[in-house]
Amino acid sequence: MRMTAEKTSSPLSLGNVVKGFATASMFFNFATMPLTSMPESALAKSGEGPKQSVFGLGGDAASSPFVQDVPTYSPYSPYGTGENALFKPLNADDVKLYTSKVTESKKRVDKIAKYLEKKQWEEVRTELTRQMYDLRRSGQKLAENKQSPEASKALKSLFQDIEDLTVASRRKQVDVSQAAYSRAQADFDAFLKAL
Repeated sequence: MRMTAEKTSSPLSLGNVVKGFATASMFFNFATMPLTSMPESALAKSGEGPKQSVFGLGGDAASSPFVQDVPTYSPYSPYGTGENALFKPLNADDVKLYTSKVTESKKRVDKIAKYLEKKQWEEVRTELTRQMYDLRRSGQKLAENKQSPEASKALKSLFQDIEDLTVASRRKQVDVSQAAYSRAQADFDAFLKAL
């Protein structure tokens, strides 16, 4: 039987010593690196504790989402001013479009008088729903653009009158329909005058 000696490396072998010195020198270089290359927020200051803010109260922690003095990344952010936004509330083309829709709705309302005289109830309801579906939106946009409380008030009364006229025509009530139609005409005229 033949015995062979296995190669075992001693902890004090030359290779292990060289590896140890290399590791120690790398650690020493990192530990003595100048602290000026570290970011400011990563450095602790003597005498200060950790910064924490709850809903913007209790400190100046920059991690709080409620800090408002930082510029937002988007002009459409709910926290921003919107001054750089491309979308503007109403431009001239929008005003022209909404005005044409309101004008067309006025023509449709004017047609209702002859339908009421002939008691053509289905035609009354058709005129009130066919094209005038967009009267509410168009009227509100124009009233907001003009910033006129009179226009908003007249528009609200107009919508109520149109609803009353629709219900009365469904019930085939001649007197109630005529009264609602007269109020709708007056409110529509007041709305257009306020614009």
